[in-house]
Amino acid sequence: MERYRYRAYVLNKDNSIRQGIDLYCEDDASARLLAEQMVDGHAIELWRGDRKVTLLRPESKPFPVSGLSNETDPSASRAGRCG
Repeated sequence: MERYRYRAYVLNKDNSIRQGIDLYCEDDASARLLAEQMVDGHAIELWRGDRKVTLLRPESKPFPVSGLSNETDPSASRAGRCG
């Protein structure tokens, strides 16, 4: 199945972009599930091309996720894959 490039933006408290992360997923639902795991005190904006898929706020995080990196370098970039 084809995978599409999504971009998850980790936002600071003032809604400026802290970090951008590439995600490669089959659909919006898969990308959203992966992005939900990144919510750790910061909001996440998820985009596919020029289309905003969703905004995830820290209070909307469904469950705690351990083992994720808390990068502090705003220029750092990671890529994730769904499925």
